[in-house]
Amino acid sequence: MLEIMMETKTLMLNTSFVKKSELGKLLYLLPFLIFLTLINLRNSESYSFIFTSLPVLGRTMPFFILTLLLTLVYKLRGGNLSQLGLCWPHYPEKLKRQVFIRIVLLALSIFALRIFFAVVSDPITDMFPSIPRENLLHNNIDLLIGLLPVLWLVVIAEEVLFRGLLMNYLAKLFGNTAKAWVIAIILSAIVFGLGHMGKGPGAAIGSGLGGLAYGIGYYYSRKNLWPVIVAHCAVNTIGFVGAYFG
Repeated sequence: MLEIMMETKTLMLNTSFVKKSELGKLLYLLPFLIFLTLINLRNSESYSFIFTSLPVLGRTMPFFILTLLLTLVYKLRGGNLSQLGLCWPHYPEKLKRQVFIRIVLLALSIFALRIFFAVVSDPITDMFPSIPRENLLHNNIDLLIGLLPVLWLVVIAEEVLFRGLLMNYLAKLFGNTAKAWVIAIILSAIVFGLGHMGKGPGAAIGSGLGGLAYGIGYYYSRKNLWPVIVAHCAVNTIGFVGAYFG
């Protein structure tokens, strides 16, 4: 009788765990539903003003909100931001300088790889038409200074979403081997490029190659997001400054 009761209790616990696990997976659908709703609102004539109220970066709001919601669900399911590489590593005081130098050198390497991909791909991306947009940053120093902190927040969100969450998910999905990480790097770069399709196919290809550089950098940084974030911020900041001098 005691054995039957113990087996029944174990079965109930297992059933409860399965239900919680399934519920956790369903929670991930909610951010994507909200994201798709925001994309539809952004592309509508009636509500697009909500997104254009933030000059230049307003169109990124759905992705930023998606990142926040997915990170929240990830945390609710017991995930740790350090597993994504977002938390600053803890080292003894005497090693902090070495760690800082290492992060800077990795960021410079990722930055150089990103620029190399951009230079190599320019002849290809220039063949595709781009979607013309008004350059609001041209000779507008107040807007440039005001938007740079927002730009850096957007970059952090992109890295958490595409490298931290997506790449880790894909690598785990394909077996978490070296080959799995190669697949994760390539697929996440494709998704990253498609996310920039609103600027035109040329920009999507260029951004996809940028995502490839950041993905490689993330992997060789031992899944530390900070060197990638620093490199990505540097690239986008140069782009903004270039638009100012435009």
